[in-house]
Amino acid sequence: MEMNADARPARRGGWRGFWIGAVAGLALMLLVALPATQWLRGGGRPRLTQAAYDEAGRRWDERGPKNYNLDVAVTGNRPSQIHVEVRDAQAVHLVRDGREPQQRRTWYYWTVPGMLDTVGLELEKVDDAAAGFSAPPGSQVILRAEFDPTYGYPASYSRVVAGQNLDMGWTVTRFEVVAPEQTAE
Repeated sequence: MEMNADARPARRGGWRGFWIGAVAGLALMLLVALPATQWLRGGGRPRLTQAAYDEAGRRWDERGPKNYNLDVAVTGNRPSQIHVEVRDAQAVHLVRDGREPQQRRTWYYWTVPGMLDTVGLELEKVDDAAAGFSAPPGSQVILRAEFDPTYGYPASYSRVVAGQNLDMGWTVTRFEVVAPEQTAE
């Protein structure tokens, strides 16, 4: 069998293989980049402003029910699931990760007024990360929130302290208005 010196071995795939690889690589890059971009932007939540916070508080003061059940998914250093029952504007039952916390004084913070207070206090501190969040001087704090359009409760909230392990947030997974005659479950 005679071999031609100018003959080259056949390339597998040729241009077709190159384009398949390029398209697959681009698709993989988009699968990674799009969720990363969404995460960096705060999951689609808008940046918190004083005006949005004030409007949410006004809505709650005007329309917020005195009796409700609330489920919250908390993220950050201490992720957890919280269920709170409020009657006559007072927390009457709270469960965090399946257990009732011993210190009832902490229950208030998971009522809507308590959550609004938390958001308001952090909004006041946002410009001074060192004093407000015990972060190194010059750290940037990004607050994002979405408020329920009817009642004004903070449906989702996040705090990111750039470069620090101080991030936290929550999402209300269930908000149920309860008739006054219903008792705590």
